[in-house]
Amino acid sequence: MNPTAIFSKTGKGVQEASGKTSNLSRADRAVLKEIDGKTALGAIAGRFEKIPADKFAALIQQFDKDGYIREVSSGVTAPQAPPPKAAPPPASDGDDEMDFTQAIKLPPKAAPAAPAAPKPPTVDLAAASRADAERKAKEQQALDYKARAEAEAKGRAEGRGAYSMSGPKPAALFEGGRIQGEFKIEQGVLGSFDLTRALQTGGAQSSGRTIFSELTGQAVYDKGTIKITNASITAGAMNAGASLDIDANGGLSGRVVADVKTPTQTLRATLNLSGKIQDPVIRK
Repeated sequence: MNPTAIFSKTGKGVQEASGKTSNLSRADRAVLKEIDGKTALGAIAGRFEKIPADKFAALIQQFDKDGYIREVSSGVTAPQAPPPKAAPPPASDGDDEMDFTQAIKLPPKAAPAAPAAPKPPTVDLAAASRADAERKAKEQQALDYKARAEAEAKGRAEGRGAYSMSGPKPAALFEGGRIQGEFKIEQGVLGSFDLTRALQTGGAQSSGRTIFSELTGQAVYDKGTIKITNASITAGAMNAGASLDIDANGGLSGRVVADVKTPTQTLRATLNLSGKIQDPVIRK
C-alpha cells in the first residue's frame, strides 16, 4: 500500500457509506467513510490504530476491487531542483587596487546563496499528523461503540425471571448477581451479522444485519457472563435455533442450526460462532 496515495469514493461507495446499502460490516464502513478524495491513506490508517497495517492494506485493496473507491492521486511529489548558483565576480587585475574610479564601477559582491531547504519526508504522513489522527480515531471509536450498542438488539421485548445477589456491600451486589429467565423479542434487529447471508454462503460472508420477526429463548446472567439456550429465531423464510455463551470480556462461543426455504430447495446448515460480540466470526 502506498501511504501517500489518495482515494475517493465511487457512487457505490457513497451509497454504502451513507447507509443506503449495508453490504459491509460497521467496522469496514467506518474506514470507507474516512476516504474523502483529499486525505492520504497513511493519515487514514493512523485513525484506526487497532487495525493491523496488513489488514488495513488488504481492506483498501478489497474496496478498490469491489468498486467502492478509486485512486485519484498517487501522492508522490517530484524533488525540487536546487537554486542556480550565483555568477562569480569578475576577476581583478593588479591595477584595480589604485584605480578608484574603476573600483566604484565594480558591482557589489553577490550575497552567498541561501542553503536549499531540506527535502520533506517522502513517507510516514501518519506520523506528521499523529496527534490529530489519534483524537479522531478515539472520536470514531466512541461513535462506532454507540452505534453498535443501539443496533445490537432493537425491538419490543418482554421476559420473566428470577434473580439472586450477594456481596460484602451494596455496591458489589450486581457484580455477584445471578439472573435466570425467559425472554421474547418481536420485530427486532441483530446488528452484528446477517444470519441468512451467512447460511447461503456457508459462513464465507456474514456482514450486515439480521432483521427478525421473533426471537425467544432462555438466558442466565452469572457474575458477568451470559449463557443463552433454546434460542429460536424467525426471520422471513429463515428459522434457526441457537445456543450462545458470552464471557465477561465480550468473547463469543456458540452454534446456530438454521434453514432457509427458497422456491427450489431448503438450505440447512450448522454455523459455529466465535470472536467478539462487536465483531463475530461465523464458520460452517
